[in-house]
Amino acid sequence: MILLDRAEKIKCYGLKCTYFLGFFALMLMSFFSMITDKFGSRAGKVVMVLGVLLLLRQWRYFLKSPIFYFILAVIGIQLLSWGLSHLDHPQWAEDSPKVGRMLAWFMFVPVAFFLQGDTKKILFIGILAMASVFISPWVTGDGMQEIMRGINGRRVDFGVHNAQHIAMLFGVSLILGFYCLFIGHQRKNHKLIWFVLGTLVVVISALGVVVTQTRAVWLGLVAVLLSITLGYLIVSLRSRKLNRAGLVGLLAIFTILIGLFSSNFGDTLSNRVKSEFSNVKTVLSGSSDYKANSSTGIRLTTWTESLEWIAERPFAGWGGNGRELVVKHSDRLTERNKERFRHLHNSYLDTLVNYGVLGLMCLFGLFVYWGYLVKRTYTRQALSAPTLVMLSMLLIFWLVINCFESYMYYSSGSYILALIGGTILSVYWKTTGFFEETDRV
Repeated sequence: MILLDRAEKIKCYGLKCTYFLGFFALMLMSFFSMITDKFGSRAGKVVMVLGVLLLLRQWRYFLKSPIFYFILAVIGIQLLSWGLSHLDHPQWAEDSPKVGRMLAWFMFVPVAFFLQGDTKKILFIGILAMASVFISPWVTGDGMQEIMRGINGRRVDFGVHNAQHIAMLFGVSLILGFYCLFIGHQRKNHKLIWFVLGTLVVVISALGVVVTQTRAVWLGLVAVLLSITLGYLIVSLRSRKLNRAGLVGLLAIFTILIGLFSSNFGDTLSNRVKSEFSNVKTVLSGSSDYKANSSTGIRLTTWTESLEWIAERPFAGWGGNGRELVVKHSDRLTERNKERFRHLHNSYLDTLVNYGVLGLMCLFGLFVYWGYLVKRTYTRQALSAPTLVMLSMLLIFWLVINCFESYMYYSSGSYILALIGGTILSVYWKTTGFFEETDRV
């Protein structure tokens, strides 16, 4: 009996240590992933290993979960695509299957374990993640000098891979900043703290979005703004009354936009938007005589050429290096650009070329699954209406920006998916009582 009690105590202590170490590693991953990839990725591996160990304790539940079948599907599709590539075009096929490309999307599962649906933990991890983005100019970039270059109209990237990736992170932070302001307005306590926090996040993020000059992120934010404006109008018409908080929020956003275009940033924004108008007009006129090696031209070239590759192998694609093959065999791109870019600047086309329709079904299936989790959690009253709106905004933003950059296949994209997807899953699991079952020794 004494031995059994000791064994139970040891198991309980081991479980607590696992949770503690996992959350500590998650803190390190959240803060360091975007400013020092080596340290952040190592912390991420610890989160993954410890999360898998906890998941194995609940293997019966896991076998019934859609997540298990998603993981099986992405592994199977990547193996199938790799195997068929060796049969069809062995001279271009990869030596070994790299299943981690799509498995990286599921990092949100171990993250969910260590968040445990705890609001304080989720908030703390979110603050760490945003703080790492905000200090990036001084850690990976040239500090105030680079910020001033951006304010003066130069495009900057703060040393985080390239401008598209840090811009995406600033875009996500901007949405979260407006969410903080809205939440602060509704709360009875700590209103000033939420207002100051939200204002700082919005101002810093808006500045980051402007100086990184990434049109895909701007378009994503415009899509979000149009969607919430339309949603607000529909709700107001149905209820036949105006929601004052929503109206104030929309007016604040439009005021910020007018202020940006009226300030010195107006020229930066308009020049960046106009810089590729000639290519867009050429394509809209039905001509293919556009500048193939400009920013927009590279995308148009790889997109149109990828369609031929997709049509040839639509079911399972060309294997994990399919997108590289499209770029490498392009007749219109310069050799320099072929060396610079090995992707199609579009996550959906990347997936189609690499893994065919089967791969794309898994990708959109994952988005639908997250939507299902959000809906179920909201109906169980574990999510507030503002949180539901915020998550919808993030989804719209994500769907749009991935049309113009391959975020799903980069560490920055996996990082955002892990934190946001992990938050959604952890809150959902909490509503099902999953963590109470997991904590039982």
